[in-house]
Amino acid sequence: MTSSAEAERKALSVLLGPSVTSADGQTFATAEFAPGAKLIALCFSASYCKHCAHFVPKMQAVAPLLRERLGVEPLLFCNDRTKEAYTEYLKKTGLPAVAWEETQILKPVLREAWGISTIPHVVLLDSETGAVVQRNVRFAVEAVHERGEAALASFIKEKEGDAAAKPQAAAKPAAKMTLRYRLMGKASVWDMGHKVSAGSDDQFMCEQTVRVRAGLLHLTSWSVMLQHFFKAFGEDFSLVPIIFPLVSFEFLTSALFGLTPFSPYGLVANLIAHALRLHVDWKPAKPKRFSWFVGLGLASVCVTANLFQVTLLFRIALFSCWLATWLEAACGFCVGCFIWNHILTPALGLKACEECKM
Repeated sequence: MTSSAEAERKALSVLLGPSVTSADGQTFATAEFAPGAKLIALCFSASYCKHCAHFVPKMQAVAPLLRERLGVEPLLFCNDRTKEAYTEYLKKTGLPAVAWEETQILKPVLREAWGISTIPHVVLLDSETGAVVQRNVRFAVEAVHERGEAALASFIKEKEGDAAAKPQAAAKPAAKMTLRYRLMGKASVWDMGHKVSAGSDDQFMCEQTVRVRAGLLHLTSWSVMLQHFFKAFGEDFSLVPIIFPLVSFEFLTSALFGLTPFSPYGLVANLIAHALRLHVDWKPAKPKRFSWFVGLGLASVCVTANLFQVTLLFRIALFSCWLATWLEAACGFCVGCFIWNHILTPALGLKACEECKM
């Protein structure tokens, strides 16, 4: 490596810290990592992540091809919370990683800067300048694993042009969707979401659309609260017998089939998201199933308490619906997902969520 190249490589050290740890525990300078590489595939993963356990071996398998044809070298950014887990994970994967001490400092910084919310997530970096070439090439890696050299064409084409300015089509699902794709783009009506990764059966849905739907449900809970507490629609009129069948159908169909084609609120949310041209933020679809069954349970408690005039229970359930929908719509916080990840999965000995949050 020339002196000018070494100077440029210092930018990578500033970004990722001064040292890299090899799979056998040896430490060396970041600037000396993979001197022949043109690009660094920085893979955010962790030992506790189920999807990482499926993805990282794919990255290992395609690494020789990516290295030979494109000059891409994989580097882990381990999200494990203890050094012991970090060390064991490196031994298991056989891949080098950003030093553990650096990850504890950089994790929140890079997560915020690159908009990383779930793992595995792979950021493609220029090996000399540390500049981001592509924010997430996870799907491109999976495509190469499935289709081999045929999937390299998109990498090569973008690399010859301006990869930083134009995202690679195969590397990341589209940031925009046509209305037709929103409403009818699922492989099957039985699927929870869209299959956006070539060769993968994992299903995703647009987080922005989910939040719009939560906002619509929040407005529905507001209408019931206005009627219950302030008799907004008359003393003897009750919205519960009218709204309960609609909301129950909504939660049942969305929990079974996703936001389309049977979910009325989901369909309206997709139309609104399309009209507002909201950015598409793909998130795993299946973890929402438990959350929406919880929503169905809360709606059932509301109507049962109202039917038997158990006022306190009715108000608690109604307020819970109001709060849960507000948290998801306004804050992006899913109460059902939190219960699943932090209460049920530890109790049942399962992995938390379909993809692991950073």
